[in-house]
Amino acid sequence: MANTVAELVFIPAPGVGHIMSTIELAKLLVSRDQKLSINVLLINPPYSVAPLTAYITSLANNTIERIRFTQLPQDQTPPKLDPKAFVTSMYEFINSHCKYVRDIMVNQTGSYGVAGKVDDKDVFRWLDVQPPSTAVVLCFGSMGSFNEVQVKEIACSLERCGHRFVWSLRLPPLQEQSLHMHDDDARMLLPNGFLKRTMGIGKVIGWASQVALLAHEAVGGFVSHCGWNSMLESLWFGVPTATWPLYAEQQLNAFEMLVELRLTVDLKMDYKMDVFNSHTNKVIVTSEGAVAELVFIPAPGVGHIMSIIEMAKLLVNRDQSLSVNVLLINPPYPDLALTTYIESLAKNTIERIRFTRLPQDQTQPKLDPKAFMTSFYEFINSHCRCVRDIVADMINIQTGSSRVVGFIVDMFCVGMIDVANEFNVPTYVFFTSSAAFLGFNMYVETLCLDRNQDHVIDMSKSEGEMVVPSFVNPMPMKVFPTAYYIHNQLDFLISSFPKVREAKGIMVNTFLELETHAIMSFSNTNFPPVYPVGPVLNLDGVTGKVDDKDVFKWLDVQPPSSVVVLCFGSMGSFNEVQVKEIACGLERCGHRFVWSLRLPPLQEQSLHAHDNDARMLLPNGFLKRTMGIGKVIGWAPQAALLAHEAVGGFVSHCGWNSMLESMWFGVPTATWPLYAEQQLNAFEMVVELRLAVDLKMDYKMDVFNPHTNKVIVTAEEVEGGIRRLMKDNEVRAKVKEISKLSKATVSKGGSSFTSVDYLVKEIKSNTI
Repeated sequence: MANTVAELVFIPAPGVGHIMSTIELAKLLVSRDQKLSINVLLINPPYSVAPLTAYITSLANNTIERIRFTQLPQDQTPPKLDPKAFVTSMYEFINSHCKYVRDIMVNQTGSYGVAGKVDDKDVFRWLDVQPPSTAVVLCFGSMGSFNEVQVKEIACSLERCGHRFVWSLRLPPLQEQSLHMHDDDARMLLPNGFLKRTMGIGKVIGWASQVALLAHEAVGGFVSHCGWNSMLESLWFGVPTATWPLYAEQQLNAFEMLVELRLTVDLKMDYKMDVFNSHTNKVIVTSEGAVAELVFIPAPGVGHIMSIIEMAKLLVNRDQSLSVNVLLINPPYPDLALTTYIESLAKNTIERIRFTRLPQDQTQPKLDPKAFMTSFYEFINSHCRCVRDIVADMINIQTGSSRVVGFIVDMFCVGMIDVANEFNVPTYVFFTSSAAFLGFNMYVETLCLDRNQDHVIDMSKSEGEMVVPSFVNPMPMKVFPTAYYIHNQLDFLISSFPKVREAKGIMVNTFLELETHAIMSFSNTNFPPVYPVGPVLNLDGVTGKVDDKDVFKWLDVQPPSSVVVLCFGSMGSFNEVQVKEIACGLERCGHRFVWSLRLPPLQEQSLHAHDNDARMLLPNGFLKRTMGIGKVIGWAPQAALLAHEAVGGFVSHCGWNSMLESMWFGVPTATWPLYAEQQLNAFEMVVELRLAVDLKMDYKMDVFNPHTNKVIVTAEEVEGGIRRLMKDNEVRAKVKEISKLSKATVSKGGSSFTSVDYLVKEIKSNTI
């Protein structure tokens, strides 16, 4: 330091934050003026603090130009620290070193940087693969630790909120040991199974470099004790803070950051703790952001899962105290669309919604195509034991501030009501079809019980009509769902529908303005309360690959409402003869089109084959001849297509989700139902509501063996249906009007909005 003419003596208090700040100031000064040098006198703390010891050691092992460190000797008889008068006794302890400052100056080279062991070495590797600004860091400083009750509350709230996290968890000090013992065993305070359940979204570590964490691009939030250094670091790296002050002036810092500067959000600004006896703290910050937890169980189908997750999002957005655990059942067959969707759920975070994928049972019932509904119901019920175990774990870890308040199950999952009853938890059914179809099921069940199944089957095969209370018009037997044509399929209805009556309420994906008659038909029955909550839609569609990437570019240059979309759902495919008839019909009518063409499943393969070679079924030269007016693609997001202003018509299989989407976007439909209740939906749309035109309302197919279908919709029928669809007629005007109503009903003050409010109040009453 021969070139220096001015030397400063720095004396920091013996605390990590104080020493770090002092050294940073020292570095700032010597870098500003080359003639300055500094001697930092280090006072050993009156207690053992691992981070401070590591830091002082790092100073001795490294060199900072023109800054040296002198570690003062430990006085054998220093004043003892009094926890009841901490500030006064700490002041006396520091003053006891005056004689050493006066008499002793020992040169020691130093360093900068908190050197310490990162307890979870892969935390930064994990952060490297997380999306930007998605992880929250919880770090409470060198003296920040909590008792077991508080640790469990933090864990529960992290699990429920669903956000990615890195949590620096410290063991509370034991009375007979130092203020801070090692944190290796801190995880023993966590709820059972917490680490396993949050394996994909979070990391629990002991000590880690707070600066390095806040600097990482994956970090988007910081729950902090509000030490001033920590506040400055959060501001430096642009990471917003939730304030949880613990001691000293931290409450005042929190107030300044929150109220004065409006740079943070409040978590518990007035929290105060005894850092010397954290196990005695009686104030607990609860996981009250989510005190009522719901278990959602959808059927393993794309449409069912998408709808129920949208319902979950609707509920948690409506009330901040609700959280949801969605239990996902693996499908009994390979399903590419479903696998893609579930993968997308795992990669994204939905606040207060988490997903639990149920294990695949090796001995579960096989799906029988000849008795699909019955075997599918049995397949789902084979998961009851697994659901029971998961819910038992949820209940075992719940705290006094939270509890499981209800099951919400798909129509196919009503067997899970028995599991809910074991835990004295009410169940609500989420019905993904129309209110009219719900009423139809109730009526057919009554017929089977009052008469017999043979009577119902005989009726279904007749040419007559059936008067159903949930329909205004007599229903022709030709639209009777094929699933109820045979005994073993009716067995499903007889076994499942009484369970529906046990539910505390039924949510239906519809709205009062659309199905007024059907909804009112439940008024004078002993049926559970019906809540019309729709339209509940995933307007982003399934996350997946658009098979023809330029389809939207092509749509962008087409005239408004000039294109017809042909899309037949995840199980909608045709044999070669039918594909050629559709192609001829499109070519003849001359309208612009986008056709989602799916390959029929091969018997030796899964229900859904890849669509890469589906175009081989088309007539020779079709693609060339229609190059200017149409696109033939495999899979594409239906909602995005219907939302495009160039689209003016929709040829659909009449799945209820598709009908709701068409109404939402104001696109009229030509009905071409395939299976399940779709013929009944088509009848309702065409005859009851007059919101669609008929293409082939009574068409029925075997989705498991489409190559055996003998009924063919001719090119002339396809051409005529599309021409009627694309006319500027009464149907188009009515669809535009219902589009406005569908949006108004889910807005504040709308009928479905109000219905959801009633439902939330009902659900929360279960917590009392």
